[in-house]
Amino acid sequence: PTITCSKEERELQRVLELSMKEQEPSSHASAWLQTRLRTLKLDVDAGVLTQVLHEVHPDELENEEVLKMWLGLSEEDVLPEDLRNVVASFRQLRLLEQYANAADKRASSSSS
Repeated sequence: PTITCSKEERELQRVLELSMKEQEPSSHASAWLQTRLRTLKLDVDAGVLTQVLHEVHPDELENEEVLKMWLGLSEEDVLPEDLRNVVASFRQLRLLEQYANAADKRASSSSS
């Protein structure tokens, strides 16, 4: 069977591979995030969103109310679907980076 990936998923995979190679996950993730916001023409301050996404624990990124609070939105505001998708992809990236870094540390300590 052939597995197909969307363009966004391929870009996310490329960013993860770069992060693992260069050990600078946050800079690649931030660059990816800013590119996605521009591509989707989302009216969100990229700097604020980047900071929020790095500050909020990945488990909390699924909670729209937490995101609204951090972004200064009211409870009645609706997060655009594209923004929810970007946040979900960014969350995946952070979780994958955490697992990759933990695996690297285990491999380093077992080879010592």
